[in-house]
Amino acid sequence: MLVKIQSQELVAEIETFAAEIKSIKNNDGTEFMAKMGNEPESRTAPIAFPICGLLGDDKYIYKDKEYTLQIHGFAQKMEFELEKKCEDEATFLLVANDETRECYPFEFEFRVNYKLVKNTLYVCYTAKNANSDEMFFAFGGHEAYAIPEGLTEYKVVFDQKLTLDGYDVSGTKVRELNRGIVKDSDTLNFDETSFRDEKAGALVLPDIKSKECSIVHKNGTRKVTVKYDDFKHLLVWQNADEKYLCIEPWSMISDVPHMVGKIDEKPDMIRLLKGEEYSAVHSMTFSI
Repeated sequence: MLVKIQSQELVAEIETFAAEIKSIKNNDGTEFMAKMGNEPESRTAPIAFPICGLLGDDKYIYKDKEYTLQIHGFAQKMEFELEKKCEDEATFLLVANDETRECYPFEFEFRVNYKLVKNTLYVCYTAKNANSDEMFFAFGGHEAYAIPEGLTEYKVVFDQKLTLDGYDVSGTKVRELNRGIVKDSDTLNFDETSFRDEKAGALVLPDIKSKECSIVHKNGTRKVTVKYDDFKHLLVWQNADEKYLCIEPWSMISDVPHMVGKIDEKPDMIRLLKGEEYSAVHSMTFSI
């Protein structure tokens, strides 16, 4: 089911399947989101929960039992309940069920709240330990923003000067591939070689100090600003030659390949005791 919310300046459409943003348009009908592919089922903004990225061999161990959990977890593949809806806000709910318990043995409630204020969409993830002694998780966004003129016509501008070492999704340091990794600058530029090396994949920026960046058209007519104060890591990604760019705030990053470990020992996993909950917000502001 497609759910619509709107403010004075934006209209957002969100699908109950995966609680996924499908469209964000301004009053002139300009679309700010893009599909990651050309198929009808191609995604626009999948949500990572209860992990971000990859586990070693897609597996982890909890209390001496091995579980299989695929890339970004299961929330992106499940129907959410529409828990609350008003003109400018909607909340979607996913709770533990027999399917999730097969790969994730925790009793949880996971809510995604979307709220429009003028030209900004606020996205709040809230995880609650519903009835387990303890629970471990991470979450993150994977929004694909439209760049109709192509990647080389855009740049990413941070809110401060940075020197950033980039890593691929498996934690391996990216070689010098002319991918514009930031060095004492606030700007990440792109060229025809960006995101084309199959060994590099996404550009992972761990422990990033900047908590705000903007996708800016070089002539200044189109801009998306993403704020992610509650997230530790940031990913920038595109499938080469596609007309989108992903800015992805994550609370954890992927395992080293083939490293199957205990979930409670994985870096950046958030731990909740019974009844506790944890929220994180990121936002996106759109302008033309």
